[in-house]
Amino acid sequence: MNNRVTVHQPNSQAPFVARCSLCNKDLREHDLIVRGGKIYCIECAEKYTTPSEVGKPKPYILWVLIGTSVLLAVVGVVIAVVSITPFLEGGLMGSANRVRLKEVEGKLNEMYMDIGRYPSVEEGLELLTDDDPLDTGEGVKNWYGPYIPIGDENAISDVFGKRLVYGETGGSYYIQSLGKNGKIDYIPINPYDKPPPDVDDNILWLKPPEKEKKENSEEPQEFGDPVVRGGWW
Repeated sequence: MNNRVTVHQPNSQAPFVARCSLCNKDLREHDLIVRGGKIYCIECAEKYTTPSEVGKPKPYILWVLIGTSVLLAVVGVVIAVVSITPFLEGGLMGSANRVRLKEVEGKLNEMYMDIGRYPSVEEGLELLTDDDPLDTGEGVKNWYGPYIPIGDENAISDVFGKRLVYGETGGSYYIQSLGKNGKIDYIPINPYDKPPPDVDDNILWLKPPEKEKKENSEEPQEFGDPVVRGGWW
């Protein structure tokens, strides 16, 4: 049984004659639908296709809920990835940049062992590939380079593709990366000055190999006269 009582001229003042089986809404004669022996309001009746589906949402509603849940999950993952990517990228690139500085330091120390000094600021890192970068016509004594491949700009550039800065202050030399933004955010003062954490991987002070060897070597210890206690040494 599936019929709808229709009144051509509904009267808003007509008395309530029934109540919806689902929402318990009071119904007038022209506002109700009878299905399966039960009375429903028009809104509740239109939500369901057959009397057997009364109380169950239509299938498309389930798909909408599933689709919404999947969409929210995807949006959450995207937001998480976007939020954490700068931190991961900064950490990975910072570590790689430190490795690049250590590689250049190794080449400079190799040349230091040959010529007995680091390049002057005027000579710069070019001394690694040219024994006379200032074109003085004299060259550098005991220079046995090139220490990096000639024309390989990447060997003296940071991981961001920017040329490394070679500087000196107070008699100490350092190599510095311009970082991701390509700018000098920090000017080194001395080897004991601790740079900010965000630029710590961009600066490396050079330490002459002889000094490292001297510091790591064990010096003979001087012992005084033995002390006799109770007749025993």
